[in-house]
Amino acid sequence: MPEPTSVRLSDLSRIIHREVVLLAVLSVIAAGGFVATQWAAANNRTRQSLDATAWFDRGQARQAEGRTAEAVASLARAAARRPDDWTYGRSLATALIADGQAAAARQVLLRWRARRPEDADVNTQLARLEAGSGDVTAAIEYYESALHGRWPESAATSRLELRRELIGFQLRHGLAAQALSQALVLAANLPDEPAAHVDAGQLFLATGDAARALDHFTRVLRLDPGRLAARVGATEAAFAIGDYARTLADARGLTDQASRDRAGIAAAVVASDPLEPRLSFSERERRLASVIDYAAVQFDACRQQSPPSTPLGARSAAGLAAALTDFRADLSPQRLRESSDVIERGLRLMSQALDAVRQRCPPLAAKGDALVRVAQRHGAVQ
Repeated sequence: MPEPTSVRLSDLSRIIHREVVLLAVLSVIAAGGFVATQWAAANNRTRQSLDATAWFDRGQARQAEGRTAEAVASLARAAARRPDDWTYGRSLATALIADGQAAAARQVLLRWRARRPEDADVNTQLARLEAGSGDVTAAIEYYESALHGRWPESAATSRLELRRELIGFQLRHGLAAQALSQALVLAANLPDEPAAHVDAGQLFLATGDAARALDHFTRVLRLDPGRLAARVGATEAAFAIGDYARTLADARGLTDQASRDRAGIAAAVVASDPLEPRLSFSERERRLASVIDYAAVQFDACRQQSPPSTPLGARSAAGLAAALTDFRADLSPQRLRESSDVIERGLRLMSQALDAVRQRCPPLAAKGDALVRVAQRHGAVQ
């Protein structure tokens, strides 16, 4: 009986050996197939990458030459071979815009935004596209998405520049209040150095906040009194808020025409204002008489050019002329001592007359403008 058992074990051993060999052969074949597949895939990716680079370089060259249609064709091929590379998608969108295909560019950018909604650069490109197309609302939305999106740590300067770009866009479209909000954010993130404060001051001037502008220019001038841009800016800001003494101080020595014009008006305001501090009653009376006389002469000249029956608020032209004459006849230093509101009434009457001149016989002369500012300074306006 032992012999048959030995035979069966021998047969089993051969069978197992054959299966092991077969399995090993199949493993080698599978491994070879996998390696071959991976090699083929890698080779295909390399070829695709090389093709993409070649088409991209060709497209960039064509765009630099102004051959926009050819640039679009080449960059489209490049982007198709590198569909996950934003640089290629961005370049294609730029070429489409240059070729007058804004709608196609928008579709490219929107596909990228669907994939990367918080990407700052994608939203920036969409903002600029919509700004160019005239869609103000959409442009601002994309600008804000870009500003609140993902930025690399090294891109702080680029972010500030984009906010400046948005402010400029809003100002060009009459959105001063929105631009001011952005300027406040921008100023809070600027470095504490003279150039940055000059920049902030100019932004606040542009957005209509002259008081904040003057604050920034003043900071600069404390450190560097001779900085020209800060002095010019401070002159403009002080003039805008009605600080005429400061206007004169900052404009001293400036040669640009705008600063000289502001200084001239400021000097006229200070020299004509009957409510300037430390004046005698006789000097206040002299100044008030002078502004009333000037307003009466200008108003009378204007009446000769336009129908005398033209309404002027609650007064007729003749009624206003008579009021100027009566006020002037009754004016004296004694009247100023007796009544504290005489000067205010006189400034209001002068303002009404010059406002009528400005409306009916423009433009108002420089001295007239200065006198209106005197009235505004004290709240005595129509």
